[in-house]
Amino acid sequence: MNGNIATADFEESNSGGSARFLKTVLTGGLTVGFMDCLAATVNAGLKGVTFTQVWQYVASGLFGKNSYNYGWMSVAFGLLVHFLIAFSVVTVYYTASRRLPILIRRPFLFGSLYGIAVYFFMSYLVSPLSRTARIPFSVRGLLTGLLIHVICVGLPAALITRRFGKSH
Repeated sequence: MNGNIATADFEESNSGGSARFLKTVLTGGLTVGFMDCLAATVNAGLKGVTFTQVWQYVASGLFGKNSYNYGWMSVAFGLLVHFLIAFSVVTVYYTASRRLPILIRRPFLFGSLYGIAVYFFMSYLVSPLSRTARIPFSVRGLLTGLLIHVICVGLPAALITRRFGKSH
């Protein structure tokens, strides 16, 4: 009988952890994805770049210049890739917070630092390894990118992980 109780407790605990994980990643991924999507679209729009061009550019990471010939299909693909990255970003923060509870206790500090880390990871590792056209470096672009990643990526990932990912 005690073995069954222990098994039931483990399964309940494990399913609670899975539910926490899913709720955190789904809520966080959608939030980060939408916030960063809006920021990228507005930031590019201020420079005269259209919504379509922004997301075709993202799709060009895999399709290269041909992405601009695929119309709305490449826009949809660019958005899909963007949201997959957003879900991955939240998954990494959530997973790290299981080993480093300080990430949950200090979400503003570590969320900001995480946003900065994501910016550098995407800008200096992922983008150069992709087929996207290179964007020339500018201090303004760096500061804008860092600010967007802190506010729209790192902080929401940390705060949502704190809200939904806490063990009770």
